[in-house]
Amino acid sequence: MTYDGFILSSKQAQIGNATQLIFQGRLSDGRRFHWTVTCPRIVIFIDHNQKWTPPGAVRKSLKLKSLRGDFVDGLYFGRSSDMFHARKACEDRHILTYEADVNLAARFLMEHFIQGAFVLKANRSKKKPAVSFLPIRKFILVISHRN
Repeated sequence: MTYDGFILSSKQAQIGNATQLIFQGRLSDGRRFHWTVTCPRIVIFIDHNQKWTPPGAVRKSLKLKSLRGDFVDGLYFGRSSDMFHARKACEDRHILTYEADVNLAARFLMEHFIQGAFVLKANRSKKKPAVSFLPIRKFILVISHRN
Protein backbone atom coordinates (compact mmCIF):
# COMPACT_ATOMS: atom_id res chain seq x y z
CA MET A 1 0.00 0.00 0.00
CA THR A 2 1.10 3.56 -0.63
CA TYR A 3 0.21 6.52 1.58
CA ASP A 4 0.80 10.22 0.95
CA GLY A 5 0.95 12.48 3.97
CA PHE A 6 2.30 15.60 5.57
CA ILE A 7 3.98 16.01 8.96
CA LEU A 8 2.35 18.82 10.94
CA SER A 9 4.03 18.60 14.35
CA SER A 10 6.91 16.97 16.16
CA LYS A 11 8.13 16.63 19.72
CA GLN A 12 10.82 14.86 21.68
CA ALA A 13 10.13 12.77 24.79
CA GLN A 14 12.18 10.76 27.24
CA ILE A 15 10.21 7.59 28.04
CA GLY A 16 12.06 5.56 30.66
CA ASN A 17 15.61 5.26 29.36
CA ALA A 18 14.65 5.77 25.71
CA THR A 19 14.46 8.97 23.72
CA GLN A 20 11.48 9.11 21.38
CA LEU A 21 10.66 11.45 18.54
CA ILE A 22 6.93 11.81 17.94
CA PHE A 23 5.58 13.09 14.61
CA GLN A 24 1.92 13.74 13.87
CA GLY A 25 0.20 14.73 10.68
CA ARG A 26 -2.44 14.00 8.07
CA LEU A 27 -2.70 11.64 5.16
CA SER A 28 -4.03 12.81 1.81
CA ASP A 29 -7.38 11.12 2.59
CA GLY A 30 -7.73 13.21 5.79
CA ARG A 31 -6.83 10.52 8.31
CA ARG A 32 -4.42 11.40 11.11
CA PHE A 33 -1.18 9.58 11.70
CA HIS A 34 1.13 9.24 14.67
CA TRP A 35 4.73 8.20 14.02
CA THR A 36 7.08 7.35 16.88
CA VAL A 37 10.82 6.95 16.34
CA THR A 38 12.38 5.11 19.28
CA CYS A 39 16.10 5.47 20.04
CA PRO A 40 17.07 7.88 17.24
CA ARG A 41 20.75 8.47 16.59
CA ILE A 42 21.82 11.40 18.80
CA VAL A 43 25.01 13.12 17.70
CA ILE A 44 26.94 16.35 18.18
CA PHE A 45 30.36 17.20 16.82
CA ILE A 46 33.64 18.25 18.41
CA ASP A 47 37.07 19.22 17.01
CA HIS A 48 39.13 16.17 16.15
CA ASN A 49 42.17 17.69 17.94
CA GLN A 50 40.21 18.04 21.20
CA LYS A 51 41.32 14.99 23.14
CA TRP A 52 38.81 15.16 26.03
CA THR A 53 35.63 13.11 25.51
CA PRO A 54 32.57 13.82 27.69
CA PRO A 55 31.23 11.01 29.89
CA GLY A 56 28.39 9.08 28.25
CA ALA A 57 29.63 9.74 24.72
CA VAL A 58 30.92 7.29 22.14
CA ARG A 59 33.44 9.16 19.99
CA LYS A 60 33.99 8.33 16.31
CA SER A 61 36.41 9.89 13.84
CA LEU A 62 34.60 11.16 10.77
CA LYS A 63 35.53 12.52 7.37
CA LEU A 64 33.61 15.72 8.10
CA LYS A 65 35.00 19.23 8.47
CA SER A 66 33.80 22.33 10.27
CA LEU A 67 33.20 25.54 8.32
CA ARG A 68 36.76 26.50 9.26
CA GLY A 69 38.04 23.39 7.46
CA ASP A 70 39.06 21.48 10.61
CA PHE A 71 38.17 17.80 10.98
CA VAL A 72 35.48 16.97 13.53
CA ASP A 73 34.56 13.81 15.44
CA GLY A 74 31.03 12.67 16.20
CA LEU A 75 29.93 12.22 19.80
CA TYR A 76 27.11 9.67 19.87
CA PHE A 77 24.66 9.23 22.73
CA GLY A 78 22.03 6.68 23.68
CA ARG A 79 19.81 9.22 25.45
CA SER A 80 19.11 12.90 24.91
CA SER A 81 19.81 13.57 28.60
CA ASP A 82 23.38 12.27 28.13
CA MET A 83 23.83 14.64 25.19
CA PHE A 84 22.56 17.61 27.23
CA HIS A 85 24.97 16.80 30.08
CA ALA A 86 27.87 16.45 27.62
CA ARG A 87 27.01 19.74 25.95
CA LYS A 88 27.03 21.47 29.34
CA ALA A 89 30.34 19.81 30.28
CA CYS A 90 31.88 21.05 27.01
CA GLU A 91 30.60 24.58 27.65
CA ASP A 92 32.05 24.51 31.18
CA ARG A 93 35.45 23.56 29.70
CA HIS A 94 35.14 26.15 26.88
CA ILE A 95 35.19 23.36 24.29
CA LEU A 96 33.51 24.27 21.03
CA THR A 97 30.76 21.89 19.85
CA TYR A 98 29.03 21.85 16.48
CA GLU A 99 25.33 21.29 15.86
CA ALA A 100 24.65 20.72 19.57
CA ASP A 101 21.72 23.13 19.31
CA VAL A 102 19.94 21.34 16.44
CA ASN A 103 16.52 20.01 17.44
CA LEU A 104 16.56 16.18 17.44
CA ALA A 105 13.32 15.85 15.48
CA ALA A 106 14.55 18.34 12.85
CA ARG A 107 17.89 16.50 12.61
CA PHE A 108 16.12 13.15 12.11
CA LEU A 109 14.01 14.57 9.27
CA MET A 110 17.02 16.23 7.63
CA GLU A 111 19.18 13.11 7.83
CA HIS A 112 16.40 11.08 6.21
CA PHE A 113 15.68 13.76 3.58
CA ILE A 114 12.09 14.21 4.79
CA GLN A 115 10.84 17.74 4.21
CA GLY A 116 7.30 17.46 5.56
CA ALA A 117 5.47 15.70 2.76
CA PHE A 118 6.16 12.02 2.25
CA VAL A 119 5.10 8.90 0.39
CA LEU A 120 5.20 5.69 2.42
CA LYS A 121 5.06 2.21 0.93
CA ALA A 122 4.38 -0.51 3.49
CA ASN A 123 2.60 -3.76 4.21
CA ARG A 124 -0.63 -3.79 6.16
CA SER A 125 -0.51 -5.55 9.54
CA LYS A 126 -3.37 -7.88 10.49
CA LYS A 127 -2.85 -7.49 14.26
CA LYS A 128 -4.80 -4.24 14.85
CA PRO A 129 -7.70 -2.40 13.21
CA ALA A 130 -5.34 0.51 12.58
CA VAL A 131 -2.78 0.28 9.80
CA SER A 132 0.64 -0.58 11.25
CA PHE A 133 3.82 -0.60 9.26
CA LEU A 134 6.85 -2.80 9.56
CA PRO A 135 9.69 -1.26 11.58
CA ILE A 136 12.40 0.42 9.54
CA ARG A 137 15.44 1.62 11.51
CA LYS A 138 13.54 1.23 14.77
CA PHE A 139 10.37 3.17 13.94
CA ILE A 140 6.75 2.26 13.39
CA LEU A 141 4.14 4.42 11.75
CA VAL A 142 0.57 3.86 12.94
CA ILE A 143 -2.34 5.35 11.00
CA SER A 144 -5.65 5.51 12.80
CA HIS A 145 -8.97 4.82 11.06
CA ARG A 146 -10.71 7.19 13.48
CA ASN A 147 -11.22 10.88 12.60
